[in-house]
Amino acid sequence: MKKIHTPTLSTAFSDEGKKAKSRFENILSAKKRRASFLVILIVFAMLSAELLVACNKKDTRPLWEQEQRSLTQEEATEHLREELTTAYENTYQKYTPLDKDPSPADDAEYLRYAIANLELKEEDDRFYKYSVIFEFWVEKATGDIYKYYNGLDSTLTLFDPTSDTALAFAG
Repeated sequence: MKKIHTPTLSTAFSDEGKKAKSRFENILSAKKRRASFLVILIVFAMLSAELLVACNKKDTRPLWEQEQRSLTQEEATEHLREELTTAYENTYQKYTPLDKDPSPADDAEYLRYAIANLELKEEDDRFYKYSVIFEFWVEKATGDIYKYYNGLDSTLTLFDPTSDTALAFAG
């Protein structure tokens, strides 16, 4: 007896079509249609969730470029005054404002006077800039305070009023 091999890419349908008929009946049966409906529903839910996530995309621009409320000059001045007071009390003693201009030789007295009489030196799109012993820059968008030193190498460092060196030479 001679064996007949079906081709490799064959569907294995018989000549009579019985296998093809049963395959098409299975595809079109009600159970199969419910399963395909569930697959379509799951795909639709996944696409909807992806669309919602895409619509809630976070603004990745820098804070000072985003549309938001920024600090006013008065708020920035008061915030800097509070932080400088904390730094003063950590370095010297309890802070009390000084209204008269002290001797330039006494750092503690000069700082008391400078803190009590903070004045805006300059302003740009991002910072309010104050001159005390060195410059303090208050970021409008976040309220972060930086010490700026314009020496041989210019440096801009985050101000930490609780540090022992908060009021030390900025460079």
